[in-house]
Amino acid sequence: MAFSNFILLLASFSAVAFSQDLGSDLTLSATGSLLCNETFSDANVTSISSYSPGVPEFSSSSGFARDIHVGATVVESTDSVQWSLWYNTGGANYSNDDDLGYDVCVFVTNTPDENTYLRGQSDPGDCSSTLNAECNAALTNMANSLALGLISNATPPPNSNLTEGSLSRVCYEIGNTIQNNFPDECNVFYNGSAMVSGSPLSSYGSSVSTGDPCPIVDDSTNRTFDHILTISGSATRLNYIAFNYVVFPMMITWLPVANVLATQTITTANSVMACLRADDVQPGSDTVPAPAAPTPIGSEDDGLTGGAIAGIVVGVVAGLGIVAGAGWWFWRRSKKAKLSKLRSSGEDTPPAYDAEMKQLPTPLAGVPANAPLAELAPDEVRRHELGVDPTFELGEGRKLAQEKALNERSPVEMSAEVPAWRLR
Repeated sequence: MAFSNFILLLASFSAVAFSQDLGSDLTLSATGSLLCNETFSDANVTSISSYSPGVPEFSSSSGFARDIHVGATVVESTDSVQWSLWYNTGGANYSNDDDLGYDVCVFVTNTPDENTYLRGQSDPGDCSSTLNAECNAALTNMANSLALGLISNATPPPNSNLTEGSLSRVCYEIGNTIQNNFPDECNVFYNGSAMVSGSPLSSYGSSVSTGDPCPIVDDSTNRTFDHILTISGSATRLNYIAFNYVVFPMMITWLPVANVLATQTITTANSVMACLRADDVQPGSDTVPAPAAPTPIGSEDDGLTGGAIAGIVVGVVAGLGIVAGAGWWFWRRSKKAKLSKLRSSGEDTPPAYDAEMKQLPTPLAGVPANAPLAELAPDEVRRHELGVDPTFELGEGRKLAQEKALNERSPVEMSAEVPAWRLR
């Protein structure tokens, strides 16, 4: 299914949830947050979670990729209540994957069941409560394996299937393949199936800005976060409660640069789960009723009795999570459209990918076949632990691209030292 058709499908699915659960007063947008140019302390409820990529970074002084920080806020005014999503790259320039040596994909798993949202109320941000360790491992291992398979299958230029604009298709293929082969370990949390959407967070030579000049500052760290999306509704008690219960399951994957002309790249992939919920109530803000305890896995109890949360609020929470996922991908689609205007036509027409779970290509050189996919391979070392610089070998496609780039470089551009393709 084409990426645009997938967006339309997700949008129509979300519209149904909106009309049935949330009413016609709610809207989602990549602009219009009440917290633009404000601070997290100006919100009613906040949450910020940090995630370590666990992969090398060429432009980092430590040699390893910097943490990414993701925040959620709820803010209420006299006229409206809003739930917003924000992110900060920790100083890494996600608009230059060639400098970083890696690319980044983000995935949303939509349509968790009601009990999964109840489980998520106590989640520390890593999906360990919303889902469980087995499900998280199944999703991250599958994403890592697919990422390495797609990147290692690159064909050499000039008609390579991995060029400057290929990352969006790589992310889409990973998400689509996970959706079509959804892990059995996760079925219990999603009524047997889930909608999995994938989109890039990194790029080359282009801004990763949403186009909405809407920063927010974390008071405690002075970090500036960029706005992703906002869901707005009328200032009702039901909307405020529901926004406090929203859990937003995501997976972030760091992978080799999806471009055979990249001058440097990592050769491993790592994924982390992220379940976001605004749960830190700021002084002077209203608290919300405690939800019911979730039903233990395998129990026949519906889990909705014995607590203050009503069934309709759980329905609202489910709908909000679906719509938040749709909003993210609408934002990414808008960014993709803007970036496409910067590229001349015909530059990005690689052959279609065929991501088949049962027939993945051999992983990239330097990644042992028996290495745990969710962490660095045993033979790769951190520079601050050992005085050995790990060398990253490239496939034939990348080697040919490197030779081509070096041969075509003018004497002014050619450095005195040929790049060593390693962390320095």
